[in-house]
Amino acid sequence: MLHLLRTCPQKHILAEAGFVKQAKEIQQYAAQHNQEVTVIPIQSQTPAPLSLSALNLQIHELSTVPASQPGIIFFSSGSTGIPKGVVHARRFLYDLPRADPDECALLHRPLYWAGGSMVFIKAILRDQAVQVIDTAASMAAYWEVLRQGRVTAILSTVLLWDGLAAYYRDHISHLSDEKRDEYRRGVRRLRNPEIGGYTPLPELLRFWRDEIGKELVVIYASSETGGIVLSSRDGYDVNMERYIGMSVPGREVILSRGDHGEILVRGKMTFIGYLNDEISREDLFTHDGYYKTGDIAHRKGDHFFFDGRASMDFIKTIASPVPIVYLENQISKLPHIQEAYVVPVYDARIGNRVGVLARVSAPNYDLQTLRDALAEAQVASHMLPTVLRLLSDEEKVPMTDSAKIAKMKLLELYFPKSGGMPGKTKL
Repeated sequence: MLHLLRTCPQKHILAEAGFVKQAKEIQQYAAQHNQEVTVIPIQSQTPAPLSLSALNLQIHELSTVPASQPGIIFFSSGSTGIPKGVVHARRFLYDLPRADPDECALLHRPLYWAGGSMVFIKAILRDQAVQVIDTAASMAAYWEVLRQGRVTAILSTVLLWDGLAAYYRDHISHLSDEKRDEYRRGVRRLRNPEIGGYTPLPELLRFWRDEIGKELVVIYASSETGGIVLSSRDGYDVNMERYIGMSVPGREVILSRGDHGEILVRGKMTFIGYLNDEISREDLFTHDGYYKTGDIAHRKGDHFFFDGRASMDFIKTIASPVPIVYLENQISKLPHIQEAYVVPVYDARIGNRVGVLARVSAPNYDLQTLRDALAEAQVASHMLPTVLRLLSDEEKVPMTDSAKIAKMKLLELYFPKSGGMPGKTKL
């Protein structure tokens, strides 16, 4: 919120009577940080018409605004730092296909972030129904929505799909065949069950395909790309690790070094820059108009595989860079590992150590147990962790509002640079 207030030179809140109290609270918060916000109460004078045609609206042909002009701003998730204002041209709002009458998207993420606002705005423009669920809803509530069978599209992160799978195993799988099939049938009604934000593990994809009977669509997208640019196809091999799909129609996706390197994206839905030119266009795009995503991948034929984010997903060690995504996948395969996160842990003597924050199901699990298991799995010696911090049952990993792991907060909380390591950290 504070970043948004400091970014926008003019700050006005239009508030209907039921939201004036919340608007005043935002105004007071801003004042505490030397930011001025004006609250303007608004009131509807006439009821909404039954149809737009009843308004007899006309468009003045000479007032047309070029499609290349700025049209809408989305705020990024903030998973790699402070959220940025992502500016899209007006053409982002044009030519969206009309939804089928029975289509319904699930809106489960906050509207102030692109992951929520894109779903909502596109639904309005496509005349698509939307079912809203509280952002803090339980897995039981999500499963009830799925059981009802109205929702046909969900785009969410690994965390939600993994949480739904865990709830099914712990609760729904023990129900009678008849009750269990109600939930399965609801999921099978989904036409677009999309999973992104991070590369899913093969065992999660196998669960949804084999146990539930619905294949998840793996996608690669971002606020900057304006939606999905890579997507899996029907019948893809769910056993492929770090798979992020094939390019979708209307998007040009290449790698900076041919079959590997930085993911570069070009297309009319790609953004035109950041609010207030926070990063210059020269730094964002190549000379021929490809957006430089900062993500590293490799390809096999037409299939793309994610290797990590250049600025975050490689740990610089004395030996050579350690790919975080690869190592997390290897650790997640091991027995007794319930969740695991790999991070660079600062060491004044050697620069960075390979650190792991993990939740395990076995007592007396220690760093040597982890290193031995990874070595047996033929993970290279320079990638073996030298720091392990175990999570207790009550401890939770910090997340962004977009349901992504907040790696910077995770580091600050569990591997602080000063003040010593927390008690459960093992070197």
